[in-house]
Amino acid sequence: MGVKLAHSLAKLVNLKHSMTFAQRLIEDRSGILDELREGPLQIVCFLQQRFEDSDSIPNDKVFQFVYKHYYGLRFVSPEFTNRYFEIMAENKGEEPSFLDIAVKLSGIGKEDGRLQLVFVSKLCATVNPKLPICDNLVVSFYELCDVKGCKDRIEKFKGNLRCIGERAKEMAENEGIRAIIKEARGSCPMATEERIPDLRMVDLMIWAHQKRVKRPAKTG
Repeated sequence: MGVKLAHSLAKLVNLKHSMTFAQRLIEDRSGILDELREGPLQIVCFLQQRFEDSDSIPNDKVFQFVYKHYYGLRFVSPEFTNRYFEIMAENKGEEPSFLDIAVKLSGIGKEDGRLQLVFVSKLCATVNPKLPICDNLVVSFYELCDVKGCKDRIEKFKGNLRCIGERAKEMAENEGIRAIIKEARGSCPMATEERIPDLRMVDLMIWAHQKRVKRPAKTG
């Protein structure tokens, strides 16, 4: 009985948090939609369609150029990016294993021994767009712990991923959030639910909101 009560209380707390997070996005509706229309939604749609259609991601320079600039992958070594896109291609049509991919990418080039967990989450979410992305903007929005320097960093990062996925799923069921998703899809015909699931749309909305919040205020 005590365990059931604890689970019920945990669900109520999560629901309360999700409603609070959702309200922040709903209140920023027009700003989020304006931010998305400036390009991010179209870019993500392009990348997903290109990934689906390409026969050779490791040799698709157009896909790689857009992906590296959008997701910030251009600052790592060529050895890392080459292996990154090879692993992405190897996992196409499969359910990507976050841990396996993180280990495979941890010993390459100047990144030898470093865990590029944010990039791993972006790779997994490209292979399966129903999976969450965990980067600084999302972690900050959900007020999660920063795992840098943590002893069991991978497990804590995976815990953040689970939390992000659960909260995004709950938010995607919010009527106000669904209305924003519908309007955003209407501005980009490529943004079908199959290509960009609702969970990814929530991720994009958070990205747009956080970009606006953290952007320096104009002066003069």
